[in-house]
Amino acid sequence: MKKFIIIFLIIGFIISLYIWYSQSSSPIIIGIIGDFSTNNTTESVDAFRATELAIIELNETGRNYSLIRFDLSDYSDKNLLIDDLARQQVEVIIGPTTSSLYLSNKDVFDQLQLPMFLSNVSTNAISGESDNLFRLVDSVSVQVDAMIHIIEDLHQEEHITIFYTSQNSGYSKPFSIDLRDRILQLNGTTSLIEVGDLSDASTQKKLKSKLNTDAIVIMAGPSQAGIIAQLISAGNPEQDIFFPSWAKSDRTLEYTQSVPNTMYALSSPPSEEEALLQAYIKRLDEIQNVSFNTFSYFGYETMYFLDTVLQETDSIELKDIQEYIHNLNSYEGKFNYFEFNDTG
Repeated sequence: MKKFIIIFLIIGFIISLYIWYSQSSSPIIIGIIGDFSTNNTTESVDAFRATELAIIELNETGRNYSLIRFDLSDYSDKNLLIDDLARQQVEVIIGPTTSSLYLSNKDVFDQLQLPMFLSNVSTNAISGESDNLFRLVDSVSVQVDAMIHIIEDLHQEEHITIFYTSQNSGYSKPFSIDLRDRILQLNGTTSLIEVGDLSDASTQKKLKSKLNTDAIVIMAGPSQAGIIAQLISAGNPEQDIFFPSWAKSDRTLEYTQSVPNTMYALSSPPSEEEALLQAYIKRLDEIQNVSFNTFSYFGYETMYFLDTVLQETDSIELKDIQEYIHNLNSYEGKFNYFEFNDTG
């Protein structure tokens, strides 16, 4: 009888140990949300590959993260995304990966009660919004300040023509309007022009026309910015052309190689850890076959920020993450130093 009791206790201990080990070794499941169809852009794919690289590196140090990709283009009914996140037992979200994706799906994201670390969402629309949204990227207001600083030095009291794309007008149009209002404060004048389908001959003809302007701003992502610049330069080869930082990519560089205009990429702070950044760019290309741009930059930085938060709080609970980040004034990232405000 004693033998049976001892064997039973041993078996019970082993089962308890197995359950404890299984629970303690279960990965933290991270869902990354974006448009991975690549029909229009590769922005979400770039952010995903960079986040994936960060997870590979972190898991090599003993962390245990699992990354699941949720493609918004797969959901005709976006509310089904909420069901899939629950079914896959996602505990924290990275994304959406662009401001336009956030704005076009805001009603769905507002229903989520998970921590959401926004990868490259700079729209002012989230300022003062839900307490489950966190980001490293500068808001539109801060980016406009940076752009105005350079424009003021080069083109004060002159005429600036601002192009924004219909593809993501929910984000680029308010950005352009904010910039226009600030230019008017400098006693300059502006024109706002919406760019439609770039494959349309009438759109191309309009972009190639001669403009009565001193400088040009192109509010477009990396899939369109270079093409727009190339078309505009045909009739306006001498005007300065300004881009936001999120337009920078190999694709933009490819299309602007033959553009004679002087071009500026704005609101993109230089890395404070240049050697580390160059090593990362090399790994990103060799391991993930992705070029460096603002989306792959923030995808990587955001994952490391998320890791820091989880390590400091020793928790995946939203309330613990909220409390920690709300009391966080600054964060030393992989390549840059970030300061936070109350509104995001």
